[in-house]
Amino acid sequence: MFIALGIKRDVYILWISVCGPKDADIVFALDSSESLTDADFETEKEFIYNFTKKFKIGSSNVQFGAVTIADDPRIDFYLNTYHQRQQLLDAIQSLTFLRSGTNTAEALKTIQHDMFAHQHGGRPAASHIVIVLTDGMSKNPNETVHAAQVLQHTATVHAIGIGSLINQEELKAIDSNGKPGTVTGFDVLHTMGDYLMEIACPGSLTGKYITGDMPQILQSYRSYVFIAFFMCR
Repeated sequence: MFIALGIKRDVYILWISVCGPKDADIVFALDSSESLTDADFETEKEFIYNFTKKFKIGSSNVQFGAVTIADDPRIDFYLNTYHQRQQLLDAIQSLTFLRSGTNTAEALKTIQHDMFAHQHGGRPAASHIVIVLTDGMSKNPNETVHAAQVLQHTATVHAIGIGSLINQEELKAIDSNGKPGTVTGFDVLHTMGDYLMEIACPGSLTGKYITGDMPQILQSYRSYVFIAFFMCR
């Protein structure tokens, strides 16, 4: 995933993970509608878990928030709720399935009004990114499109449609680039991981040669995520 390969003694190629050229505030909107099964919701959580675990979490790095789409959308956690990586991952695993309606419009309004607010961890200088996961048409498509247009003034919105019941036109309107990602079902949602990394965090994988004592290198690059290495003897 993120690899540093020793090319000779004490010389390394360091791979680091950052979300684009600056810090990022990323909010997920999860589908929790009655059309999902318990297994579908668990797969959705696993997808988010695997995406977030790639990053260094914190107020000087990448922050994550989450909202569950429902008749009455649920704020699961704010951007500044968890600054410890394991606590964030545990919170994702503990999310409960609401089995409710698909009030996407209200979920997007909640994100617009609350999730990027300063008191909830929003940072003006950070990239604001919203990732919407849905398996079908919202209960009020016109209102959803309007809410998405308003949100797009303050955040880049990426939409991923899952299954055969999705409304392509609505997804295109939700997505800032008008190019939503789609998969045929929750069983293949994991295949969207690299795609999401590329569109949400372009240029997140970079490489550079570094030399020196490894403890000093680890201290210098402590803000980055994974450093795997070996020294050629």
